[in-house]
Amino acid sequence: MRKAASLRARLEASWPELRTESANLKMWIEEGGITQHGRGPNFRISYTLIVLLEDWSESALPVWLVVLDWLRTAQPELLTPRGEPSFPFEADHVSASATDISFDLALTEDIQVVPNQQGGHDLRSLDEDQALFEITNVLLASASAKGAQLVPDE
Repeated sequence: MRKAASLRARLEASWPELRTESANLKMWIEEGGITQHGRGPNFRISYTLIVLLEDWSESALPVWLVVLDWLRTAQPELLTPRGEPSFPFEADHVSASATDISFDLALTEDIQVVPNQQGGHDLRSLDEDQALFEITNVLLASASAKGAQLVPDE
C-alpha cells in the first residue's frame, strides 16, 4: 500500500533512528476492503493502517504533529471538523522512560485501471488532489526535536 510506505518514509525522515532501529516502528494493515467504482474497472482500496512505535522515549506530541501534517495531503478528510478524533491511539508506559504508542489510520487509495497496448492493464494509484487546506497565519510555523526539523518537511 502506497500510503503506508509514504508514512513510514515520513516518520523515518523525522526520526532517523527509526531507520536504524527498525524494530521500533511496526506497521500493518487490518480491515482491508475493495470497492468497485461503478461499471468501470477502477476500484478503491480501504484499510486501517496500524502504526506501533515501541520503546518510544520522547514526547508523543511531535509524532502527532508529523502525522497530522502528513494527513493534510495523504488523507485530508480525516482532518475535517466532525467533533470526533481524527484517529484513535493507545499508549502503554512500559517503563519509566519508554512508552509503546499505537495509532490507527483509516486510509483509502483509489486505483485507476487503464488498458495498455499489450492487451493487459496498467494500474495507477491516484494521489489526493491537494492538501485540504494550507497552513497560513498560525503561531506554529515549524517544529523540531533534538535539532532535527520535523515540520515543514525539508
